[in-house]
Amino acid sequence: MFESIALALAKALAAYLFKYYVMATPIVKIEGAPGWFYKESPSEICVFTHEQGGYDAVDALKGKSNTLMAEKIDGILQVAVYDNYRELKDPKEKEFVKAFMKDAELPLFITKTMKFRNIVYDKDIRTAFSKACIEKNELLSYQEERLEKLKYSLSHERAGNAFDELEESVK
Repeated sequence: MFESIALALAKALAAYLFKYYVMATPIVKIEGAPGWFYKESPSEICVFTHEQGGYDAVDALKGKSNTLMAEKIDGILQVAVYDNYRELKDPKEKEFVKAFMKDAELPLFITKTMKFRNIVYDKDIRTAFSKACIEKNELLSYQEERLEKLKYSLSHERAGNAFDELEESVK
């Protein structure tokens, strides 16, 4: 049961990442911002941010970018799940999908894989701009690995519960 949901979740996420995400992203031009600001890359998921202040604004961008990336990835997962699994009836299937949505290791994954493609500080307007990205393939591999671990964990938990129920019925 979990095998088919995990496979379908991975396919839904891949479809969203590679088809709809790039097609739905508008081109945004902001006066005073660098030309690359808010220009998406077809092979990456990117977040853009700016921070006003002195040169320390550059450091502030890094933490802000991590938060924005976590929110963006959570949003992508929510859309993929909503588009494909909002009609689930089986409580165990719902539990599997809910468990997939809770990712305690996402901040670590982001810290490990996110690359700052551009960071610019404009001293005239005292503003720093950044573009930070994660390769779509890396995100997809990470999510597929999570699905496998989750599927294994829930399958073994169900097997353990079934064994416990069997022991109780024998007593």
